[in-house]
Amino acid sequence: MASISSDRSGGRIVQFYGPGGIRRSVRLGKVSLKQAVTVKGYVEDLATCRQWGSSLAPGTAEWLAGVSDDMRERLEAVGLVEPRAGRRATLAAWMASYIDGRTDLASRTVLNLRQAERRLAAYFGPDKLLVDLTPADAEGFVVHLRANLSPATVRRECGRAKQFLNAAVNAKLLAENAFKRLVSGDYLNRERQHYWTAAEAAAVLEHCPDAQWRLIIGLAYYAGLRCPSEVLGVRWADVNWATKQLRVKAEKTKRHSGGGVRDVPICPELYSLLLDVFAQAEAGAEFVVTRYRSDVANMRTQFGRIVQRAGLKPIPKPFVNMRATCETNWLRLGVPEYQVSSWIGHRVEVSRRHYDLVLREYSELVTGGAANSGAIGDESALRKAVPPGASMSSTESHGVRKGLETSGFCECVPNEAGQCVNTGPQSHTPKGSRTPVSRMRT
Repeated sequence: MASISSDRSGGRIVQFYGPGGIRRSVRLGKVSLKQAVTVKGYVEDLATCRQWGSSLAPGTAEWLAGVSDDMRERLEAVGLVEPRAGRRATLAAWMASYIDGRTDLASRTVLNLRQAERRLAAYFGPDKLLVDLTPADAEGFVVHLRANLSPATVRRECGRAKQFLNAAVNAKLLAENAFKRLVSGDYLNRERQHYWTAAEAAAVLEHCPDAQWRLIIGLAYYAGLRCPSEVLGVRWADVNWATKQLRVKAEKTKRHSGGGVRDVPICPELYSLLLDVFAQAEAGAEFVVTRYRSDVANMRTQFGRIVQRAGLKPIPKPFVNMRATCETNWLRLGVPEYQVSSWIGHRVEVSRRHYDLVLREYSELVTGGAANSGAIGDESALRKAVPPGASMSSTESHGVRKGLETSGFCECVPNEAGQCVNTGPQSHTPKGSRTPVSRMRT
């Protein structure tokens, strides 16, 4: 059975399940619901005949003979009809159909695929046929990307191009993927990694225009949330004031074990930022951050302005590096890797490759270099990692606590029961009419 849906511009889409149970889409544009229902019936007949090898109903055959070249091409792209002599599905039509059919993907993933679609369509043009793509075309596309994009971005775009053509191979539209030899996958660029020192974090927080921006930065720096997806997804119902825990729902990993849901400890600094926004929240407000909720909003641009006002040099991947800094700080507190990975929301292997930042102060411990080198060492002593259950002398304990106080990052370590024990400054739970039961999670 086929179904009808609409895109954001009001265009109708007919969706059906093709070979292998893969969901496919045929865009109709802005047509009436009655017209869409009529086309839906023809699509259902075409899909059934393709699956069982039966003959088309006379009405479907007549309709198919009279459709425009553009509609015929869309039907060819999703495998409903055989390409006519001298004609094949275009790359542009296939990419649009493939993305429309991937209703299982997260919104941010769809945006990334749309961006890759635009880049491929701009390079190859609207009339490039799938069957005409060659490995030489693929190499030319890579050279084009390298002229303007970083190596990591080029690899990601190559991976998405391979994804489009792999799907075409699976749909029997191509015999081979012309992009299969392109290098894709992870690319670690250490030059774009940056450890946010406590002084830098304090400077940007001081120069934020309002409490919501301070909370946006705080959620990334103190709790390691992905920005914007996880930051914008936090609801007041996710904040457990009593246990100082924040429930995070990651759209990126919702298909993984656990549904992408994790609990993150709320340190005193973040608790204070949450209180500030809570005090300003309207009655019945659902989301913690109410600004920048549009898909086209670019938070990174505004963050760049804040960084500039704070007198700092531009920092690459500011939100990603704040998240990495948060994880690194947790590890430096002596929290076990498995617990940090649970809080941050990815596997230990990913953490080791992408998020554990290399700090200059570790080298200084060996070389005897000066502490005042511009790293975090100019603000506090290095916190010694102590395994859970181990004890420290009173001198060591005092040194660790003093270092944590001056580093701007709270001390949060698990106790014997596996719960987070916050030894930083105490905050007060919201009371009175501004603490509705609906905002509390028990």
